[in-house]
Amino acid sequence: HLRLLQGLSSSMGVAIANARLFDETQRLLKVSEDRAKELAILNSVGEAMAKTLNVKTVTRIVGDKVREIFGTDVTEILLRDEESDLITVPYAFYKGYQDPEPFAMGEGLTSKVILSGKPLVLGTTEQHVAPGALIPTEEDRTESYLGVPIIAGDRTLGVVSVQSYEKNVFNEDHVRLLQGLSSSMGVAISNAHLFDETQRLLKMMEARNAELAFVNGVQEVLVSNLEMQEIYDQIGDQIHEIFDAQVVDIGLFDPDDNLLHFPYTIERNVRFPDLPMPLIGFRKHVMDTGQPLLLNDAVTASEKYGNPVLQGEAAKSGLFVPLIIGGQAKGVISLQNLDHEHAFNESDVNLLTTIGNATSIAVEKARLFTETRRLLKVTEDRAAELAILNSVGEAMTQSLDLDTVIRLVGDKVREAFGTEVSEILLHDSESGLIHVPYAYFRQYRVIDPFPFGVGVASKIIDTGRPLVFKTLEGGKELGAFFPDEKDRTASYIGVPIKSGERTLGVISVQSYRENAFDENHVRLLQTVASNMVVA
Repeated sequence: HLRLLQGLSSSMGVAIANARLFDETQRLLKVSEDRAKELAILNSVGEAMAKTLNVKTVTRIVGDKVREIFGTDVTEILLRDEESDLITVPYAFYKGYQDPEPFAMGEGLTSKVILSGKPLVLGTTEQHVAPGALIPTEEDRTESYLGVPIIAGDRTLGVVSVQSYEKNVFNEDHVRLLQGLSSSMGVAISNAHLFDETQRLLKMMEARNAELAFVNGVQEVLVSNLEMQEIYDQIGDQIHEIFDAQVVDIGLFDPDDNLLHFPYTIERNVRFPDLPMPLIGFRKHVMDTGQPLLLNDAVTASEKYGNPVLQGEAAKSGLFVPLIIGGQAKGVISLQNLDHEHAFNESDVNLLTTIGNATSIAVEKARLFTETRRLLKVTEDRAAELAILNSVGEAMTQSLDLDTVIRLVGDKVREAFGTEVSEILLHDSESGLIHVPYAYFRQYRVIDPFPFGVGVASKIIDTGRPLVFKTLEGGKELGAFFPDEKDRTASYIGVPIKSGERTLGVISVQSYRENAFDENHVRLLQTVASNMVVA
């Protein structure tokens, strides 16, 4: 019997060891399967997020995935705006998509997670009280809460949370998975703020062989001519050639006047002038969503979107894509077919989206180029102004004789402005005459005094304000007076020489060319006039 028991005991030991080994194998297998599922989930979310650099789109993608994976009643993605110290809610789902108002940082569970930088797990409503949960209504009260920080580098950007009306729903596996998702999301959001949108779009276009011809055409526009209108014209004409559309337009939203402006519109081969319109209808929807809008039946869709016909014929089908610059919709390109419904398909959507991306690059590069040139010119103008003022100042310090000072200043002004004509006139209030101590009309001239009240100089002395005309007609309308017709100039700037409230005279520069001067010239001449008074 002892041997029998020993045999049974030995067999039991082997069986128990095998059972334990089997259980451990099953546990490890489940862990591996769970890890594989988590990895697959993270990869799918990562792939989805990699397709966009738009924060709104990233949060929508992740929010929907999290809600699908966790099967929870409530899912939220909340981001901290460090400038305003508000928490915004780009994604909120409970009983449908919600659009909560931003709220102040410092209160509620979200602020606690952001400030601590650590996950927070709560299993019951009672546990919510101590951390300071904010619950708008009893109906919104959840039992279980899991919130993890969205971290990029050493910054906590916000929180992604899942909630349930059941108690004690979440465990460490849920925490780990949500942390993985939030980590990917943090990188995506950070990239959305920092990554160069122009380069990304350029690489995307170069990778699409089917659209390479058009993209190359856009590249030629970029390197050959960066004038804004030229870009719109060439791109608009290319779009018109490619698509089966009787109408093509490019609309850009101007936030200053809250209107869409159309630098390019063509209908049945006829170019239309810019007719600004409010942001309404199809284009408003595209700019609000940042997504293309394909209309197979544009007439029916017009009622749904509140889209009027402002000029030309009503479209039967249409395609609208946003112009995305810096992650924001700045305008809309539209195709419209006036003859057929269902004129456009998904391939057209993809191609026009690529064209929209290329156009965005062109517009932004042109804008940056124009702005750079403007700033460079401002810098050059300021440097030139300073040099001119210094030279005039040096000239004036060389003499205290009025005639000499006037001659020096007149020559310096004429040299600085590069003009054919320059005058300095002084008003003698006792005699009622205007004297001309300096006059240069392609050569030095001697001009006799003339009565106050004649010509534009009298207007300037009377008003104490600068006067400008840019054409011969403009000069005639203002009463410009020239003793000799051959001296009649087309462009004129005259500024008062003032001492306190008194206007002593006028300094002017003139040109035989139209539109020779701008506001910078006016400002510079005013500064010279001010320095003359000191001298």
